Amino acid sequence: MTLVKSKQRVADHGEVFTPAWMVEAMLELVKDEA
Repeated sequence: MTLVKSKQRVADHGEVFTPAWMVEAMLELVKDEA
């Protein structure tokens, strides 16, 4: 699975797909700051 749907969408919206495991990892990193 690619993280980018199309170069045009990235250019227009800064859009990339973030996998759930990466979201979870990022939340783990910042949970103590919330």
